[in-house]
Amino acid sequence: MLSGLTQTEVEAFRLMWQQKRWPGEMTRITALEKASGAVNLGGQSLISHQRKMSNPGIVAEAKKFAQASADAVRAATGSN
Repeated sequence: MLSGLTQTEVEAFRLMWQQKRWPGEMTRITALEKASGAVNLGGQSLISHQRKMSNPGIVAEAKKFAQASADAVRAATGSN
């Protein structure tokens, strides 16, 4: 950089300047970033929990039952 500062130092000065110039907006941005992180973490946790709790055997049995029920209804009503 032409200023002789490292990229980290430039970012630190930029953050200080932004907080001094727009304190309300910076507080809002920080809160939104934290909320976004919490939503992402919650979504990942929900997906992980769902994968752990789903049992492929139960799903397969339910599909067989649904097909058998549909076949029985078709046979009873005479429809194809």
